[in-house]
Amino acid sequence: MRIHRLEIQAIGPFAQREVIEFDRLNQAGLFLLDGPTGSGKSTILATLTFALYGTVPGERKTDSLHSTLAGSSTRPEVVLDVSVAERRFLITRSPSYQRPSKRAKNGVVKENSTVSVSELLHGAWREVTTRADEAGQLMNAVLGLTAEQFMRVILLPQGEFAAFLHASSSERQALLRKLFDTARFEQVEDALKDERDALEHHLGSETDRITSLRHDVITTISALTQEAWWAENQAPESAEELDDETLATRATETMAGLVASAHHRQQELSTTENTLRQRVETITRDLTCLDQATSYHQRRNQHEHQREQISLVTQQLAAHRVAEPVWRAVQAVCRTAQVVQDQAKALAETFTAGQDHLLIQTWARAAELGVAQFADHLDDLGESDAGLQALRQGWNDVQRQADRAVDRLSDRHQQAREIRELADSITGGERELEELDETLQVRKNKREEMAGQLRELAGNLEELHGTEERLEAAEQRHQQTETALTAARARQTAKKTLSEEQHKHHDAVDQAQRAVDTYQRLVQARLDAAAELLAEELVQGQPCAVCGSIEHPAPAQGQGLEEISQHRVEQARQRADELHTARVQQDKVLQAARDEHERLLAASSGVTPEEASQTRDEAKEHVVQLRKDVQRYRQLVQDQQRAEQAIEKITTMLPDLEAQRTATATTLEAQRERQEKLQEQLHKALGSYASVSELQDHTEQAHRLVAAISQRLDQLGVAVARRDQAITSRDLALKQAQEHVKTHRLTIDASSVEAITAAVMEDRSVTEAEQQVTDWDAESARLAELAEHEHVVHGLDLLAQHHNDPEEHPLPSQQVLSAHRQQLEETIRNRQAADSRRGTVEHAHQQVTAETTELHQRSSQTAEVAEKHQQLDDLLKVVRGQGENSYKMSLGSYVLTGRLEKVAAAASERLERMTQGRYSLEHDDAGQSRGKSGLDLQVRDHLNDTYRAPATLSGGESFMASLALALGLADTVQAEAGGITMDTLFIDEGFGSLDSETLEQVMEVLNGLGDDGRTIGLVSHVESMKHQIPTRIRVTKTPQGVSNLELVQNTTGV
Repeated sequence: MRIHRLEIQAIGPFAQREVIEFDRLNQAGLFLLDGPTGSGKSTILATLTFALYGTVPGERKTDSLHSTLAGSSTRPEVVLDVSVAERRFLITRSPSYQRPSKRAKNGVVKENSTVSVSELLHGAWREVTTRADEAGQLMNAVLGLTAEQFMRVILLPQGEFAAFLHASSSERQALLRKLFDTARFEQVEDALKDERDALEHHLGSETDRITSLRHDVITTISALTQEAWWAENQAPESAEELDDETLATRATETMAGLVASAHHRQQELSTTENTLRQRVETITRDLTCLDQATSYHQRRNQHEHQREQISLVTQQLAAHRVAEPVWRAVQAVCRTAQVVQDQAKALAETFTAGQDHLLIQTWARAAELGVAQFADHLDDLGESDAGLQALRQGWNDVQRQADRAVDRLSDRHQQAREIRELADSITGGERELEELDETLQVRKNKREEMAGQLRELAGNLEELHGTEERLEAAEQRHQQTETALTAARARQTAKKTLSEEQHKHHDAVDQAQRAVDTYQRLVQARLDAAAELLAEELVQGQPCAVCGSIEHPAPAQGQGLEEISQHRVEQARQRADELHTARVQQDKVLQAARDEHERLLAASSGVTPEEASQTRDEAKEHVVQLRKDVQRYRQLVQDQQRAEQAIEKITTMLPDLEAQRTATATTLEAQRERQEKLQEQLHKALGSYASVSELQDHTEQAHRLVAAISQRLDQLGVAVARRDQAITSRDLALKQAQEHVKTHRLTIDASSVEAITAAVMEDRSVTEAEQQVTDWDAESARLAELAEHEHVVHGLDLLAQHHNDPEEHPLPSQQVLSAHRQQLEETIRNRQAADSRRGTVEHAHQQVTAETTELHQRSSQTAEVAEKHQQLDDLLKVVRGQGENSYKMSLGSYVLTGRLEKVAAAASERLERMTQGRYSLEHDDAGQSRGKSGLDLQVRDHLNDTYRAPATLSGGESFMASLALALGLADTVQAEAGGITMDTLFIDEGFGSLDSETLEQVMEVLNGLGDDGRTIGLVSHVESMKHQIPTRIRVTKTPQGVSNLELVQNTTGV
């Protein structure tokens, strides 16, 4: 993971937007984050975790991130540009915060937290998600670290280095479980326990089931028999003493015998029951037949006694059926005669209402029918059908005259409507003619006006001719002045840059020379110290260790020089080489600045920015004026074109308008002539009526009266016809009745209508008489059917046989039937008991068979389950650190021990460098309480080859060991997370507890971390570190509490 840029706004003490360009820090490798206490250094680290995971380290909450120093409407925001492996992400997060309400005067509104994750794909940012849960899951998957691991591995927090070093075994185990996922090993233990418990539960269930099966078998058989069924030769005292196999065998044999015995008893009783049941059925049938035969005799005698009465009723019904049609025909004649009278009266009333109407009289005269003559015939219309028909034909002519008058009303309405439409059309035509005259005059005036404007436009265009060419030249001149102004301003910046680079070059030359002098001085001092040491070892007469001479004429005089180590000389040489390389690089930078300054001097023609700016402004003003002229010229061209088009349009339009005026005048004249003709025709048709509506009202009223009289005439004709038909039907019915009486010799008087209708019966009497006859006939049919019924025939036979020989053929009785039924019921009860016994025994046999089969299977399977349960129980004890586990350590702890050994190895590599090879860290697996191995650490002192507890280290030694352990822990977690390279590491720890020598050793190790391309950020207040680390982010705090960030490059650092 490599960070490119971090932006912070309205977070903690950072009220304004602050930007950290990590790409510049990545080039330095090691940088320092310094500032006063409470200035927000830890807040910067917290924003990294918040951007990636949406959480913050420690006890803080995300909703507390919003700065109280920022403006109330400023949105808190963190923007992180970060690369992971080959992917690059841009993450923008905002915590929830409260802002002033835009509606309520003193209210606040809570803004929810937001997140946006974009990925750089094919050179463009593409949004991946805006959901907080998806963003967190994405970062977990990409980084391979949870938020907890990230805060332990990437952000090494204050005060927690030594916590892991000095922690107890249980505390260290809790921390390691958070950093290394050992849940799967604990799941193995849980899975083994679940399987062991399941088998244990299954084994208990199987044992309980076997016990239950044995109890059920013994209980079931013992309930069916009182014998010692389990006994054989030497029987045990009870069935419970038998083993499972023997119990199953004895039970099966006993149940087979019980089933056979129950079946035999049930068959014997069933046979007896069938014999008794047949005898009872025979006696019951004979008694039923005797009852039905006796009933038949009684009904037959009663039926014969009613025969004479039924004959008399039948004669009365026959006379009624002959007289009834005549009576009904007489009633019809009376009803139709009354209808004729009513219709004649209604006709007279209707004619009286309309005989004085003038239009009706007119229509009657046209039909050659006198109204007075019509009224004279009203009284005798119901008597003569011929007169009625003649009068109806005459009135039909009147009806036709009325219909034609109504039909002509539509013509009158059409004439009136056409007159009104013509009046409206004439008015519109006159108005249109006036408008056409006005339009023609306006168009002619407009054409003259546009011609004058066209002449004026032509003069104005001549004045502005060539303006566009002058504008093009002016714009080119303006562009040239802009380029000269830009070059002049850039030349000032380049001149300043050149001056700064000259100073930097001078400093680089001085530093490189001083480094060479220092290196040469150290070499000479080391040689002098070596010569002094050699001189001290020379003995007169003994050969020199360097040249071999035995004479030593001028040995070096002892001056107490400090011994210079080779390592220090080598450092000085390396420093001299580095500064020489920096000076060479500065030469190139200085030359590039000189070249840029000369190029800009030529581009600006040597003028000052003020002079170039004045020239540019003049050129710009000239361009602005010409652009206005060009715009005015183009507007005039458009106006000229529009004027020409308008004149052409008006010229084309005038002939059409004149032709339209001529056509309108001609049409108007024709409409006036048509209107006068129609008014004359309508006036003649109305006669004495003032309007068509008045004519229509009188005509429709008269027409309705004529139609009503016609309807009355039709109704009267129908009534007369029905009356005549009823009279004919009455005479025919009387004749038919007389013939029927004569033919059937009925005893009634048929000489007249009055005599024959006297035989008519009331409806109720007819219904009762018909019911009597029907009931008698039905009873006759039923008796005939019963005479042939099987039971009646058998009963009559039994009575006849008993009558002939009472002793040989006695009649059955209820007492004999009851005795047989009692015997049958007792037999049925015995048979049902046998059935129940057989069912119980057979059910018990099935149950015992199933239970003995299951008992045999479970007995054989239980042994296998018990063996497997014991194996799982032994394995679970080993996984838990019990039983045969010699380490007395659980599987999860054993795995964590391996991780701790890796952490200790990685930490020792750095600790040995910090302590000049004296100290290293090792895992201590010595047994704890009850012989359990733990997760302890011990310090190995290579100086005297002893082991020490971490608590025995001094403050500086403890800091170095804690730092080394934290770095080793980070490397191990990173490797376990999938090998994602974490190119950025932050160390937030108090370096102030270290002396200068120890601090230098620690710095050497931290510098080594950056050799492989890592970026290491240190958070410290130590003043000397500001000079040792050239690149730093300085956090400054204003009196108002607002913090600002500044990237500082310390070129004088060592």
